[in-house]
Amino acid sequence: IFHGAQSVWARRFGTLVLDQKGDLWTSEGLGLEGLREQEGMWYVLSDVVCATGSVWNSAAVCADGSLWTWGRNANGELSNGEIAADGTPLPPQHIMDGVRTVRAETYAITVDGALYRFGEGCLRPRHIMNGVADVAQAKDEEIQVLTPKGELFLLSAPDDPGQDQTIADSPVASNVRQVFDGGYQLEDGTYWLWASGETEAIPLEREAELVVQNMDEFMIIPAGGQPE
Repeated sequence: IFHGAQSVWARRFGTLVLDQKGDLWTSEGLGLEGLREQEGMWYVLSDVVCATGSVWNSAAVCADGSLWTWGRNANGELSNGEIAADGTPLPPQHIMDGVRTVRAETYAITVDGALYRFGEGCLRPRHIMNGVADVAQAKDEEIQVLTPKGELFLLSAPDDPGQDQTIADSPVASNVRQVFDGGYQLEDGTYWLWASGETEAIPLEREAELVVQNMDEFMIIPAGGQPE
């Protein structure tokens, strides 16, 4: 469906594809009408390093650290300081600089490790905490926050997007190597998965080379075996 891709991100109603030249393309053209189109994909931005997407909105970070959002903005989802009450999809909006990566649809991490939330009713990017290495979804409305020291904290999304988010006083796990949507991996190589209704992560009782989550399902890749 696309030639020359180097990275792919899934979103609820579409796909974001980064080609080998650094151009970002999407299968959902909301707000991108009139821009380049090829193979059923719409061009978004150049010099992109990472991207993420939700239902009606998407975001991308360029090599210069600029953060861009596009899509519907009926409730300030683009965090550009404005609201488009009629829900008209808007083209890419530049909302922030100094960003290293975007995660979990609405979170940005700066080059100095500060965590920001954008979209979902935040008219402007909102600072949450410092000292962050990575972020991923956990379970229900909770987010995993990983520090450079390998400590993992859970962050609960407030009912009101305008409220501050709270983080547990102590980490839920230590010696964490990486986080991914729905789980994490420890330095000893074991994988742990979050399940709705569980207070603690559940160990994956099998050897795995890699565990990832794409939308609603996990993919387990065993060493030397077929993905499941």
